[in-house]
This record gives sequence, structure tokens and C-alpha cells, in this order.
Amino acid sequence: MAAMRAGLIQWGLLVVGMGAFISGMAIGGHNHLTDAWCALGAGAIVAALVLLERSRRLWVPEPSVRLGGASYAIYLVQCSAVSVLACVLTYAFVGPVPATMYGPAVTFGALVGIAFDRAFDRPTQRFLRERPKPVLLEANAKPLSGCGVAKRWVGR
Repeated sequence: MAAMRAGLIQWGLLVVGMGAFISGMAIGGHNHLTDAWCALGAGAIVAALVLLERSRRLWVPEPSVRLGGASYAIYLVQCSAVSVLACVLTYAFVGPVPATMYGPAVTFGALVGIAFDRAFDRPTQRFLRERPKPVLLEANAKPLSGCGVAKRWVGR
């Protein structure tokens, strides 16, 4: 019974947060009150989603998890990829790119970001995690000319 009540509270927090956020956006006006109302709604949404996922009442699809894992790599390369694609399309159309190409261009940028994550970002992070960490060889090693760096280091 307590577990069901906790689930209802979590789902209720999600609904209230969505209502607060949507109503704040609908009111608009961009003043401190509506901004604070939207921020409270967004905070309630995030809190509810975290609680629901941790209690296993909300299942996050695997593609969403993978997209979230690659989000930083997408952030790094999407703008460049879309810019290059826009230049190519501008040359191909010999003029402005039609608005119907914006959706595919953003999708292309996300796919390039995912490829960057798989090909470069993850292998680099794996390498940095697995390489030996430097340790101090001598317990009483003196720093180099006052810079605080010990003279002799060796990998584990």
C-alpha cells in the first residue's frame, strides 16, 4: 500500500510540474514571477522523473539512454556538421536552402555526433581510465624549484 501511495505521489508530482511549466509558458510575459513558476515546474518534472526511474516505475528506452550518453559529443560536433551540410546544400541548390531541409540537417548533425562519440570520444575516455596513474616513488621527494611538483614519478 505504501509503495502504491509513493508511486501516486511521484506521478502526481510529474503532472503538477507539467501543469506549472505549461501554464507559466502560456502566461508568458517573461517576468520574474513567470520565470520562477516555470523553473519550479521544470524542477518538479526532473525530480519526479528521477524518482520514477529510481523506483522502476518509469522505463527509459535504450535509444534514449544511448542518445543521452552521446549528448556531449553531439553538442561538440552538431553545429559544425550542420554548417558543412548547409554549405554543400547551398552549393547544390545554388541559393538558399529550402526550409524542408532543416529537419534532416539536424538529424544529420545528431548522427555525426553519435558517430564521433563511438569513434573518438568513448575510446579516448576508455584509454584515459585504463592508463596507469602516476604515483610518487619517494615519500620524501623534494618539489622542483618551489612549484609543488615532485621530481620523480613512476606508473603503478
